[in-house]
Amino acid sequence: MNLIPRCLFMRGEVPRYEAAYDTIERFYQAKTDLWDFERKNYEAARFDRILEVVRRVPHASILEVGCAKGHLTRRLCGIAKEVVAIDVSPTAVERARGVALEAQVLWMSLEAARFDRQFDLVVCSETIYYLKDILGAIRKLNSLAEFVLVTYTLYERHRLDPLFAGMPVISMEPFHYLRFFDQGRVVNWRGIRIVLWWSGALKDGVPQAQV
Repeated sequence: MNLIPRCLFMRGEVPRYEAAYDTIERFYQAKTDLWDFERKNYEAARFDRILEVVRRVPHASILEVGCAKGHLTRRLCGIAKEVVAIDVSPTAVERARGVALEAQVLWMSLEAARFDRQFDLVVCSETIYYLKDILGAIRKLNSLAEFVLVTYTLYERHRLDPLFAGMPVISMEPFHYLRFFDQGRVVNWRGIRIVLWWSGALKDGVPQAQV
């Protein structure tokens, strides 16, 4: 029953679970605001809710994975002493540097990320389903920070919810934006899932469930 609406909403998006980084870069080159962050009140409300959850744990130093054009990065700079952000698209990185002036923004994939320290918190918002190896991504996120915050659209709940539901999370909660239209545009009316956990809580760094 959900197949046709889902296809309509997902049409023209970057392939998921494929690590299609070249495609992401082409999309950024073709469109100034690829994810419509600047035009949707939904995105501003989503960022506000993420910041509420971020404040529940230590967050003086934050690593953001998949920073896109830097809209959430800029907000994170308002509550953290240090923000480092990475993205697989060099075009996105260039734009983010002009938006989040206080952050260090690097052209880097999560798979290639190497730091000589741990952050208080790593934030991976609306990014994890663009990676190919989800369990490997969780393991890597756990290695980068004491706490991990992941968000994903509820379109992906059937695949991702069972994985995160088996984890000893601090919180796993939905965020819904209660307007079907936002400034004349269709929004993600199903919302997102926000998952927060302590990286030391997972045996061997990964959940025992399988994707």
